[in-house]
Amino acid sequence: MHRCTGARSFVVDGGVRLAIPCDRTVVSAPMRGTVRIANASAYWGDDPEALARQVRGGAVDYVTLDFLAEITMVILERQRERNAELGYAYDFVRMLEPVLGDVVARGIRIVANAGGVNVPACAARLGRLIGTLHR
Repeated sequence: MHRCTGARSFVVDGGVRLAIPCDRTVVSAPMRGTVRIANASAYWGDDPEALARQVRGGAVDYVTLDFLAEITMVILERQRERNAELGYAYDFVRMLEPVLGDVVARGIRIVANAGGVNVPACAARLGRLIGTLHR
């Protein structure tokens, strides 16, 4: 058992919750079955079609995407200084948009650090994208 604290929760357009606060005791249980993990990005600017290939390429439970490196953080901070709505890896939203229906339908979990230095802006943009599924 361990105590999990510190995660942040964002509620954006339409009341969509993008992260769940982690302030509870977690009990680990033995895993059953197979967990299939794919990766679609190793840096900001990586292959923009990789997420679609991973989602549509076969059975997968999780897809990870890594966008951040030290130089990327500097670039994102400069973008946010010029425009308060930037500062995140906006390519992530573009990559997710064409496969979002598949991701939701198949229950695939996306793990990404695309929020960069402006997680709320990234969450808001994702909330708007998710809202398009409900129309």
